Amino acid sequence: MDEELRYKIATTMFKGVSPMLINSLVEHTGSLESFFRGKKLDLNKISSLNEFRPCVIDTEDALMKADKEIDFCLRNDIRIISSDEPTYPYRLKQCPDAPQILYCKGDISFNNEKVLAMVGTRRATLYGRNACNDIVKGLKEKGHDVVIVSGLAYGIDVASHKAALDNDLRTIGVVAHGLNQLYPAAHKNIARRMVEEGGAVLSDFSTLAFAEPRNFLKRNRIVAGLSDAVVVVESAHKGGSMITASLANDYDRDVLALPGKSSDKYSSGCNLLIKEQRASLIENAEDIEYFLGWESIKEENRQLDIPLFDMNAEEKLVYEYIDKIGKTMINDISLYTNMSISKLSGILLSLELKNMLYSLPGNMYSTAP
Repeated sequence: MDEELRYKIATTMFKGVSPMLINSLVEHTGSLESFFRGKKLDLNKISSLNEFRPCVIDTEDALMKADKEIDFCLRNDIRIISSDEPTYPYRLKQCPDAPQILYCKGDISFNNEKVLAMVGTRRATLYGRNACNDIVKGLKEKGHDVVIVSGLAYGIDVASHKAALDNDLRTIGVVAHGLNQLYPAAHKNIARRMVEEGGAVLSDFSTLAFAEPRNFLKRNRIVAGLSDAVVVVESAHKGGSMITASLANDYDRDVLALPGKSSDKYSSGCNLLIKEQRASLIENAEDIEYFLGWESIKEENRQLDIPLFDMNAEEKLVYEYIDKIGKTMINDISLYTNMSISKLSGILLSLELKNMLYSLPGNMYSTAP
């Protein structure tokens, strides 16, 4: 194990000592190595740091804890990712409070082209759970290789992870404790499946950290920081999802929210975000494409496979009209092209066989499914 990485892990082992103070101490001593050679530093004796409350920094104890952490990770196939490594999530690195060290179970790359966080209440309704699946399924059907990030908690979090797995997409669960445990324990099987199917379980906490309430607030910054955008599916006025949305706003990430009835407690937070213009209103995968500028990959591929010059003049006329108008009735196409229904039916069938058109109920046609 790289000695510099060992020192970095050790800097996270000081209980009740802020990263700001550690950075100041490292700057005072000149380097990480010099800092840890000091074994014990008494802040009372460092006049330049008198703005910090007096305490003793036991570097020797921190190094012992770091060695135990490294040994645990090696034995349990857990990756340790330092902020100066190329594998560190580049989106997260843009955040001012990004952690120095991440612990990861799984081989996923965090720098996927498209990463979407989905968060919400632990008391998810059927509406919220169905919305998770519909959104993820819609993104998959449109050809998006998107990684879904959430917090592996009850409710919307686990519904989002399940939706990703059910639609053959990778998913990352960010937890609020060390990777020697899993909270809630009921999600151990789904966490195992996430890792086995190309995703990951991620934490910036060592094995010394348990699932304490304050840790969940810290965890939320990782969820927001990893992602291009945060989708709030269901939330009350207060709660972790609203904090995650605020963090995403601070990080200049898009926040998207599903609206709900004004009488629904677990839509009130989403409605508030939309009303205060802290989130854009979305209803489906198409809305996410629009706000994030994602083009439908399958539609692109379909049109590239059968370019316009492979059509005859009549097919091209029909196709361009439907593509311009959108979902269109056969009678309207007949009026525009001045073709009989019988002749038009043959042309439409030909375009369908070329995968250029889709037949819809009610004698309607569209260039998109």
